[in-house]
Amino acid sequence: MIIIICGLIASITQNFPVGAAMFLEYGNDNVHFKYRMIEGTPKSDAKPDFLILDGQQRLTSIYSSLCSSRAVKTKTDKGNPITRFYYIDIPKAVDPSVDRMDAIISVPENKQMTSNFGRKIDLDVSTAEKEYENKLFPLNIMLDSVKATQWQIGYM
Repeated sequence: MIIIICGLIASITQNFPVGAAMFLEYGNDNVHFKYRMIEGTPKSDAKPDFLILDGQQRLTSIYSSLCSSRAVKTKTDKGNPITRFYYIDIPKAVDPSVDRMDAIISVPENKQMTSNFGRKIDLDVSTAEKEYENKLFPLNIMLDSVKATQWQIGYM
């Protein structure tokens, strides 16, 4: 699932199509469907204007990875639940010879990638300073202009 989310993000950052979504207008008195909010969105008692008929998984992945301050709930290749944050490697993203998929990085919820059974820290982006140092932009602030601008100012 991590690879699928990275591919979706890579497509979005290159302005490629990511598939269609199908919606149904909600609120007709003759039609009563049980609905649920996109996973990870803030709790609300508001009724939706539209229901997602197709594209729920993609929209949930987009929201979770690009808008939520929480780590994305996903699964390993073996189906085990994990939580990840997604980053874009700035030097790789601006290099036309690098495939965009290689510029999208998934890190554990603690924002540290380790080896040797957790004894060696290979990548640490647990603070904004460490994100700057590693030239990794946190994608979950990409659509928040205030946070993205603050990050950019700190990076300069």
